[in-house]
Amino acid sequence: MGTIREPGASGSESLIRSGNLTDAATPFVSANATLITDTTARAIKAAPGAGKRLLITGMTISNATAAETSDITIQDSAAGTPVILFGPAAITGIGVIHRDFSPPIITAANVAVNGKATAATGDATVTIWGFVDDG
Repeated sequence: MGTIREPGASGSESLIRSGNLTDAATPFVSANATLITDTTARAIKAAPGAGKRLLITGMTISNATAAETSDITIQDSAAGTPVILFGPAAITGIGVIHRDFSPPIITAANVAVNGKATAATGDATVTIWGFVDDG
């Protein structure tokens, strides 16, 4: 798969892993069970466990309400202020946004991924996929 990088604390990139990611990673696909309809954070993927991080390689956001616009933000569930991982992304009417991430979005260790709308509109579902870093 090549080299995977994440932003370092100083804004520079730090090396995460070189070579074949699947040697130390478990693939996953996960979606929110409760529609995202308002500013309440809805669970998309549970925390992977102590010392493990999520490497998100792709995502779809879909809106099922024809007359409304959903502005969806994907965030981690860290204590305090959540870290925005993606968004906000606007979907007007019934539609889908698809994104592949290369390099992947990498969460902090042992945090869940949630989605929420910036306002109480739409009926959105977010599906993410990637790997749990088992290293």
